Amino acid sequence: MRVTIIGGSGFVGQHLTATLSVAGHASIRVLSRSPGRVFADARRALGVGLGAVETLGGIGALSAEEVAAARERAGRGEAVLRESVEIIEGDARDWNSVRAAVSGADAVVHAVGIIRETEGRSFRDTNIGITQTVIDAMRDVGAARLIYLGILGASDDESMPYGRSRFQAEGLVRESGPDWTIVKPSLVLGVSDAVSRRMVKLLRTGPVAVLPLPDGGRTLMQPMHVSDLTVVLSLCLTDAGRAGKAYEIGGPEHISLRDMARAFADQLGIRRVYNVPMPRFALNIGTAMLGRILKDPPITAAETSQLRVDNITTLDAVERDFGFSPRPFAAYVEYVKDVVP
Repeated sequence: MRVTIIGGSGFVGQHLTATLSVAGHASIRVLSRSPGRVFADARRALGVGLGAVETLGGIGALSAEEVAAARERAGRGEAVLRESVEIIEGDARDWNSVRAAVSGADAVVHAVGIIRETEGRSFRDTNIGITQTVIDAMRDVGAARLIYLGILGASDDESMPYGRSRFQAEGLVRESGPDWTIVKPSLVLGVSDAVSRRMVKLLRTGPVAVLPLPDGGRTLMQPMHVSDLTVVLSLCLTDAGRAGKAYEIGGPEHISLRDMARAFADQLGIRRVYNVPMPRFALNIGTAMLGRILKDPPITAAETSQLRVDNITTLDAVERDFGFSPRPFAAYVEYVKDVVP
């Protein structure tokens, strides 16, 4: 199968690329503005990919021989990625770059999305605009199979601009034709994810960690490790019967943002952690001010708006729809020790 990953150097895209490479996919094409990031920290990414392959073997999606071959490939490090991955350097907002990337693909994974607007990159032109570009380019070259990585919590609520942009992008995918699959995870965690990096940065600001969490951090998440997400995406790629379906997924437990932060602090050996409950009106004012002052604020107004509602689904969603149990948070939380803010 010839697979194209739009956003293959991002957090999820990089790990999916590694998973497919370890699993033996010989033709993986990645569109990225930062090609070097596809191969960055290759051994760790391949280790995550191997974990996903072993899960696929455990549910019978891969044979014992295929899993053994995957272990050998993972042991070869960066070389296996360079042999199986073709890089197309370009911006996903550029029609010609996207068209070149999807040309000849049997399946396309669209994994581009931003939760923070920056200079020159808005929710509209990135989350919505790139989705339309991918759909149009696929239609132009005759590529049909599209896997869209959405989010749990997409909503048409105007007061939640990030979630609304994802809702609108999802609508474009649903209207694109019959051969799409939408995967909507809750919070996805791993060494290089943005949430973990910013949380660790907050925790390490001084001898005392002060966490200004919205509503005291009571918002519930359903975190899953990126390895488990790549298992889900791999199964969607290889099973044509999943076309025309959307999957809301998450880990096997609901955890408050406050409890996640405290678990991170425990792993980092930080004992003095103070959770400062912030009323929403005060937080809205504060995030607006920080957004004007700091290039990378700890939280933005758009992120705050998303935290008004729990980001959860049914606890057995992955097991019911994909046949395996994702790992509980406590089983992998030590990864935070390797996070670089």
